[in-house]
Amino acid sequence: MKIPQNVTAKEIQIWLPCTGFLLTILTFFPSYLTPDSFDQYEQSLLFQFNDWHPSIMAFLWSLLNAIYTGPQPMLFLQVSIFWLGVHFLLSAIPTGSFIKTAIMVALLFSPTVLNFIGVIWKDVQLAAAWSFVAAYVFAQKQNGHEVSLKNKIWLILILIYGALIRHNAGLIAGPLVLYVITGRSYMAYFWKTTIAYILVASLSLGMNNAFNEALNASKSPATHSLMVFDLAGISLNIGENQYPFALSQNQMEAMRPCYHEGYDWGGFIWGDCGFIWELSKQMGDQNRTMRKAWIDAIINHPIAYMNHRLTHFDRLLGLLSHKANGYYIWQDGISPNKIGIETRKHGLYHLVKAYVDSFSSTWIFRPISWLILSLLLIFFSFFSKLEKEVSEFIFTMGIVSLFYIFTYLPFGVAADFRYIYLSIILTIYGFIVCLSQFNIIKTASR
Repeated sequence: MKIPQNVTAKEIQIWLPCTGFLLTILTFFPSYLTPDSFDQYEQSLLFQFNDWHPSIMAFLWSLLNAIYTGPQPMLFLQVSIFWLGVHFLLSAIPTGSFIKTAIMVALLFSPTVLNFIGVIWKDVQLAAAWSFVAAYVFAQKQNGHEVSLKNKIWLILILIYGALIRHNAGLIAGPLVLYVITGRSYMAYFWKTTIAYILVASLSLGMNNAFNEALNASKSPATHSLMVFDLAGISLNIGENQYPFALSQNQMEAMRPCYHEGYDWGGFIWGDCGFIWELSKQMGDQNRTMRKAWIDAIINHPIAYMNHRLTHFDRLLGLLSHKANGYYIWQDGISPNKIGIETRKHGLYHLVKAYVDSFSSTWIFRPISWLILSLLLIFFSFFSKLEKEVSEFIFTMGIVSLFYIFTYLPFGVAADFRYIYLSIILTIYGFIVCLSQFNIIKTASR
């Protein structure tokens, strides 16, 4: 079944992203905001930053405040970049049959895309920025154009924004940086690729620190929270306190429900086990003392550390364990705030929410599914008969998605579905391109 003659591929490339843009704006306006969002918004208003969240997002927000003071400019920027990326993606692939186009629409408007696209979060901005870059480069190559040096610079700057907006994103920026520069996400030799990835990760970390210094961002105990969580896991695994301060037996027992019920860091900071956080702050040289205790505990108890890390990673993936109440898959509007911004719960809001909720217990809302799909993309790029540019794009989407999920193995402190939003978007992009090539593969195999 072909697409009706009166609907051209060009019209699909324009009207589908425009529809997505309008749907997103109308549903989420003036944007959905959480306490994290409000924290960064307040920093942008005061032009006073801290590094609990990477300060680059709050800095960008402060520039947008010159246009209009509020969350609306950030929403429009975030949504525009995302749907513009969709336009470039669609312009790079054959439209094909009505059925294939319908599947592409279903993927782009899936519940795992629409649930967070209008929430002002660093996770969503990262996904929007990097998917735009990947789609733009792919479109240029597929349409027979080379990416100019000027455009490469702009694209690298957008990648840098993504690398700085989440600490773990910079660790896996290498494949996309190489893809922009060379058209491939790897080099001729494995050792060269490894060095390039390490170099990009190191530069990202250095730029993050330099940016915070330039903004005079105050130091926060963000890294410290990872150590608090890991030391709790190791201590409970071996039954012996590994913190650099004394804990009574009652306090050790009190940690257990905090660790096993929530299985994230929050309970040790502002929850029932907040006494851990308070005790750690009483140390004279807080970060240095905690860092030494953390490193010593990992070296002396590697099995306990790995058990802790793997259990937490499984908690995120949902492979062996799954949260009884499901994952956090929908931000219910705007969190209570002191500046008077309220949620507009109109009919479209309820329709989109019902749409997301109807899929809440399905496989698409389990991160392990997206890890497996990332692996399938990589496999498909190697073993299918595709032209070079298509294969390179599919491989890049798969490898970045996979790498990003695995950053939560050593560095995760919470099991939250939104943390894999980047991997979801890139994986969907990869499968859309795979789907668009189906007839080509079938013809080539005859």
